[in-house]
Amino acid sequence: MTKAKKNGVFVGMQAGRVQRTFAGFVVDAIEAAVRSERSRGNGRVQIDRWTRTSSGTEILTKAGLHPCETTRTRMRELVLRYARSEEQLTRRALLSGLSVAA
Repeated sequence: MTKAKKNGVFVGMQAGRVQRTFAGFVVDAIEAAVRSERSRGNGRVQIDRWTRTSSGTEILTKAGLHPCETTRTRMRELVLRYARSEEQLTRRALLSGLSVAA
């Protein structure tokens, strides 16, 4: 088993599993923001703040997302879209909205 890292990102046989694990953290953060948007109306602000923290940036990177302004904008749009609809949150739908392979 390889536990090698290249520029802070895992490479080798476990890379896909690690990436999916961190993608799960991103989905959880978006789900929490949607709940907050529905109840208090500040979910978009919360997800934006989280993506700008060092831990949020690290998790986004390890999930295969580039922590740039485009990603932050897409995440805010997803929070708003799911908060306004009764549509069920799914990992595949969220990650496709962020342009990540599910």
